[in-house]
Amino acid sequence: MANAVSPSRIHKLSTSLANQIAAGEVIERPASVVKELLENSLDAGASEIKLDIKKGGRLLISLQDNGCGIHPEDLPLALAQHATSKLNTQAELARINTLGFRGEALSSIASVSRLKLSSRIFDEEHGWSIDVKHGDSQTEQAPIAMGVGTNVEVWDLFFNTPARRKFLRTDNTEFFHIREIVRQVALSRYDVSFHLKHNNKTILQCSGQQKDITERVNAVFGKSFLSNAFELSDERNGLRLCGWLGHPGIARNQVDRQYFYLNGRVIRDKQVNHAVRLATQDHLYTGKHAVYVLFLEMDAGDVDVNVHPTKQEVRFRQSRDVHDFIFSALKQACERNTAGTESSAHPDISNSQYISGLFAGCTQGSQEKGIQERGAQYSSTLKSRIQAKSQAKSQYWDKSSSTSNNFLLIEDGRYLITQMEDQTFLLDVFLCQEIVVLSKLENDFAKQGIRRRPLLVPLTMNVSIEEGNLVESKVSVFKSFGLKIERVAPASLLIREIPILFEYADITKLIDDMIQLIKSGQSNWQILSMMSGHVNDAGSINIDDRLVTQLLTELKVVSMTSAINLKNGAWRILDGETLSNLLKRKG
Repeated sequence: MANAVSPSRIHKLSTSLANQIAAGEVIERPASVVKELLENSLDAGASEIKLDIKKGGRLLISLQDNGCGIHPEDLPLALAQHATSKLNTQAELARINTLGFRGEALSSIASVSRLKLSSRIFDEEHGWSIDVKHGDSQTEQAPIAMGVGTNVEVWDLFFNTPARRKFLRTDNTEFFHIREIVRQVALSRYDVSFHLKHNNKTILQCSGQQKDITERVNAVFGKSFLSNAFELSDERNGLRLCGWLGHPGIARNQVDRQYFYLNGRVIRDKQVNHAVRLATQDHLYTGKHAVYVLFLEMDAGDVDVNVHPTKQEVRFRQSRDVHDFIFSALKQACERNTAGTESSAHPDISNSQYISGLFAGCTQGSQEKGIQERGAQYSSTLKSRIQAKSQAKSQYWDKSSSTSNNFLLIEDGRYLITQMEDQTFLLDVFLCQEIVVLSKLENDFAKQGIRRRPLLVPLTMNVSIEEGNLVESKVSVFKSFGLKIERVAPASLLIREIPILFEYADITKLIDDMIQLIKSGQSNWQILSMMSGHVNDAGSINIDDRLVTQLLTELKVVSMTSAINLKNGAWRILDGETLSNLLKRKG
């Protein structure tokens, strides 16, 4: 008879272990700590926030604000689980108007770090400080000299959870995520000053004296974004959507420049993402993602933000109505912009003025930026240029030469049907070109680096100080990708040499994308793949017999490589079986 297995006894977990388990949902990486602390500062009415990061947040995350502070008697309670000053009744849970409300942030952070919390309220002569040394043991409160506000120091994150700590990425990658969180928050509150430092270097600085949201967008993204985007505004049935949507020419290969705010809170919602993608897909090329900064305002009672501990997921009471409204507003805005006849539903007030009014403490009289003024200058987008070029060509079988390979352009020149060697081919012209270029880039990179050509007149590119630091430290890396770049000022680069295959590329956009990929730790192949997508940014491709023959010849060379397999759908043979299947013909 087998030995009976005695059951394990049920017992209650210790407070320390329970907090560490709960912290796993709230604190995923250093950027999660920064997000929670920033939300607490803004809820406390801070107008100035300073962040000091050491070693990507592993060693230290320090935040100072000038908010209302924490009452001395409440300091120990601030570190307790499910303790908050922002929520009192169940009814208030149905109408959340603050960024934080769950009462989990500080207790979760304290359970996986060595934390010091200091705070002073306005009617106290000095502040009070409390330390959490070993995840759960608190020291006695001690007086400390400080200004009104709160200081939080988070040391040695995940020191007591080595399994979590070993999954952290490099310091640069972790700081990349921190910087992105700060950018997200800074975009939503132009009336608050933000100062971000990493290893004693200033990375991002935004003044709280900016007049409107337009100035904050310029400070975070640079003036080039608003110069290549158009404003939009729509309002109906208690919903208001406004902000900026980038022109197709600045669309990205990844979704790293998409900022969507709901009542001032940045969110990631599947319904919202689907509506945006559906509205913009006809205006972008395959594989490209729209760039946007959008603000949605609605009644707080019509949305539930208590869905996930990170508070980035939401649930709409009327999700279909919200989806349809966002889709309709963006679709109409894209069509107006493409046609060059942008008009605002409320011409007497600009989006900048409206968005500025959403936040407490903002100044009035923001400078009006009309949609028509900016839209008229940039109505000739990448896609419209290609459409105009393709419409000027005769879309019929070309038999002008006895040696000509017959071809037919369809869908505004994006696709091509041609006959060669008794076979009929259907090609995605631009994707085929990307595949050929990717194959050449891979070969060059594997040998001695991508071949370069000097520019007669070097290009100047404005970047952030952080991006300038990265480029300066990675000069040899950029050179291996065919770019010779010199840093001539803290926020200015001089581009002297570019890859020889990129005559029609927008080099500044290519470098911008490359910077983001290098910062996020992407592989060399991913960078090369991104580069191939820039080969024809200017839309200057000239489709003729020579190009068709060259494309088909070069595709045959790379057809057995990984590039063609990873970018399938670029071309196919139209034989009888394929056409029968397409037309659903039987027999």
